[in-house]
Amino acid sequence: MKSIIENFYRAFDNLDAESMIDCYHKDIKFEDPAFGVLKGEKAKNMWRMLCHSQKGKNFKVKASNIVYNNMKGTADWEAHYTFSKTGRRVHNVINAEFEFKDSKIIDILNSFEEDPIRRFERSISLIKMSKKEKNQFIITSTYVCDTLSNHFNLERKDLFKKIKRFLFH
Repeated sequence: MKSIIENFYRAFDNLDAESMIDCYHKDIKFEDPAFGVLKGEKAKNMWRMLCHSQKGKNFKVKASNIVYNNMKGTADWEAHYTFSKTGRRVHNVINAEFEFKDSKIIDILNSFEEDPIRRFERSISLIKMSKKEKNQFIITSTYVCDTLSNHFNLERKDLFKKIKRFLFH
């Protein structure tokens, strides 16, 4: 499933809406704060419109921290572009949650500037552990991160990213 997520964001970076749509299940559901809930053709047409509107402009997308299993996945991604109405540069940091069906993306939920602890908990949910083990793991990890971030004067979110990469790669 990692390749589906990577292909999706590579196509987005290239403003190739049709290749993005090829990653979608026919019953796609897309949701984010800017566009709300879009299903099927409406979700596909949103990407067509967005990609078309950014062609020839200074648009860039980069995905990172991709975590997945056969049913679900998560990714962080950043978009850099110029807002056409003001000419101002924009940098959006987005967290995406995916669900897969028939080796395609059937559900995508984008959120902006998610709390690093919530993102870490979401990633841990993809590991096969009992609920009790996951809760204990999160509590212990949070304590360790707080201790390390204080000791090494690191931002908590940077520490969580390093732990996430260690656990899933």
